[in-house]
Amino acid sequence: MASHIRTSLMLLGVRNACAIANTERCISGVLIPVRHLSRMRTRTGNKGGFWIDRLAPPLFDRTAIERKLDENPDSRFDKVAPARIFQSSSAFSDPLVTKFTNMMMLEGMKDKAEEMMGRALKAVKTIQLDRYHAADESTKPTIILNPIKIFHKAVENCKPVLALAPLKRGGVTYQVPVSILEKKAEWTSMKWLILAGRDHDQKTDKFRNALARELIAASNNEGKVIKRKFDLHKQCEANKAYAHYRWSK
Repeated sequence: MASHIRTSLMLLGVRNACAIANTERCISGVLIPVRHLSRMRTRTGNKGGFWIDRLAPPLFDRTAIERKLDENPDSRFDKVAPARIFQSSSAFSDPLVTKFTNMMMLEGMKDKAEEMMGRALKAVKTIQLDRYHAADESTKPTIILNPIKIFHKAVENCKPVLALAPLKRGGVTYQVPVSILEKKAEWTSMKWLILAGRDHDQKTDKFRNALARELIAASNNEGKVIKRKFDLHKQCEANKAYAHYRWSK
């Protein structure tokens, strides 16, 4: 069986021994890792190519899975690619929190970063509970107690809309205001929050408490990060006379 598979793949143009071995394991019933799929692409007579085995991307949201099954009931028989190591369908897993933890990590100490992130969210919960019990009945419904919601709201409020890009024209470098992509704005927001959390007196305060205060302040459109975003927008407004350099060659 293996010799027939190898001969067929050689006729299709697959010369890589690793790809042939992976295909043999796939046909025998063993799931292939995603990182090996690029080696299995074969070339045809035209400019394009095809995949020997097509795998559907994994879905983690229950509503997305139900929606896909309603649209195409036969999709339950599709072959699904294995999930990446950082992807999870757990109710306690959040992609944005995971990304923030990775950005906060120093020297590859992932366990330490996850512990600090968990303690920071716990500090957010403690601060909000104290504020909730101290408030009167009319303001209690407006206090958010879920630290994940506060985190998402803080990241969203800190996203800049514009940025300054240095462009050289006639031997002079101008700071030109440009629009910023969504991913870049999200990265900038989280980076500012991390830097604001680290900007504290290490002798009298801890990083998790400083980060918790910054997250709560940013969720209310207050704090150092919000001020930094407004200052950036003011600089962009002051340099709007150079905006036409953005499209010049």
